[in-house]
Amino acid sequence: YGPELITKSRELTQAEGIRIFPNPNTGRFKVQFQLEQNAPIEINILDALGRKVIWNQVRKILKNETFEVDISQHTAGVYWIQFKIGNQSFYQKIIRQ
Repeated sequence: YGPELITKSRELTQAEGIRIFPNPNTGRFKVQFQLEQNAPIEINILDALGRKVIWNQVRKILKNETFEVDISQHTAGVYWIQFKIGNQSFYQKIIRQ
């Protein structure tokens, strides 16, 4: 993955049913799913250059699930969280202070 892929990809909207908070954060944040149905989702966290810094294998996400992500061991800066749902990918910028 490179920056070109990220800038050409679609950022999350509320329509996707995924919320990230707080953002900006100090390295710990929550991801909340409000999906129409349970779904397998691949979740990756990429640095500003598009390199994977954290990779979560495909998880079976329940329709209404919230979980915490910890990137506090990584330096402050801009990161991207990538969600792969079926054949679609969505990105959201995360600012780690």
